[in-house]
Amino acid sequence: MTQQFRSDRKAMTLVELILAIILLNIIILTGLSMELGMRRIFSSTDIEAQLLAEAVPIMTMVAKDINQAVGDIVNVPADDAYSYDPTIPPFDKYYIRKDVNGNGLADGGDPFAEYRYRASTYTLDYRPSSTGGSYMILSDRATQFSVSAPVNGVSNISLTLRKNASLAANYTNPQVTLNSSAQYRGYSYN
Repeated sequence: MTQQFRSDRKAMTLVELILAIILLNIIILTGLSMELGMRRIFSSTDIEAQLLAEAVPIMTMVAKDINQAVGDIVNVPADDAYSYDPTIPPFDKYYIRKDVNGNGLADGGDPFAEYRYRASTYTLDYRPSSTGGSYMILSDRATQFSVSAPVNGVSNISLTLRKNASLAANYTNPQVTLNSSAQYRGYSYN
């Protein structure tokens, strides 16, 4: 007795099985790739939020000191509300004259708050009075810090922090940059 092969049977061939496995792998790899991408985005966003949480109080402190500043920024040697001294390597130093006695005049009783930025070590330090005392480290991730006064009475503040300041910025090493301005009292009392 011979058995005949029936052609009306529905069965899966080896080629169809291989194609199904390949399609399933493509679907799984696509989903896995999307999951990993989302994790990177969430991780980067979380780090940026941490950097912002570090940068905002620094910017607030600088703006508060500038808001208390008195003096004439145009005639810096005589009576300065703000000054910058790049001649003291390896630091960039920013001095802000604070009107602590509230008389609205730049006088000998006004201390200078001092901000010291060192690009080689990515540190930003603060000393409430330039006449003495120790520095307080505000950040060790600063890749850029500057205070400028392009207009009499208004100062621009810029701060950039990076997760690892010595490495280039990318999605695994995000950075945040904050720019702000503050008005000092000095231009009203020229």
